[in-house]
Amino acid sequence: MATLPVEPELNPTTDVLLYGMPGRLASVHPVRGDGGIAAFIWRSKPVPGYDYRDTAQHKRIVEQAYAGGGWVVPELIERVRDAGDLYFDAVSQVRLDTWSKGHIGLLGDAASSVSLFGDGSSLAMAGAYTLARTLAEHRDDLRQGLKAYEYEHRKLVAPKQNGFAIAATLMVPATRPGWLPQGHPTTVRPVARMVAGQRTGRMGVARQGSAPPGGPHDTASWVGSAECAA
Repeated sequence: MATLPVEPELNPTTDVLLYGMPGRLASVHPVRGDGGIAAFIWRSKPVPGYDYRDTAQHKRIVEQAYAGGGWVVPELIERVRDAGDLYFDAVSQVRLDTWSKGHIGLLGDAASSVSLFGDGSSLAMAGAYTLARTLAEHRDDLRQGLKAYEYEHRKLVAPKQNGFAIAATLMVPATRPGWLPQGHPTTVRPVARMVAGQRTGRMGVARQGSAPPGGPHDTASWVGSAECAA
């Protein structure tokens, strides 16, 4: 994913504007004051030779991922090329067979990251409480205390991690048929609420032959909007 600040002309409304293509999502999010935030979220295989410090490479990756996009995507890519401030990172999830080895244990995201969709802080606090309890219950055996912590906390973590795949599929469908249900506002609304930070008030969907604020879109894509609180 990548984000960068943009000028208000790209989204002169109080809506979160979403543009979807197979495996790709672009959005422009209004913020208080001047301007807004553009976000790119897309599916990708590991990039050979990836360097997390190489901003020029990051810009090329975004440009290649969104080549051929409609709506205001070409304008957004121009902003990416010129950006002095581009946030770029992978949204991924690593699952470990065990959270401890000897007297060393993992806690929080190091043990049980659920990635982009929240619950990280809540799980970390719940895990810290569970760890403190199990260590107190096994004062004379640290290894057993760590194993008991993992056994108990995985019951809470597993459903959250399994839900990540579902949320990612809803947010960025990999195929064109996967986007088709998003043309109905009642189907799209949960995704838009996720992007808007639970502050949506109105949902709109632009269909073939119509144009949302900011310009037209092609027939292979979906565009929606969700009104944000001022």
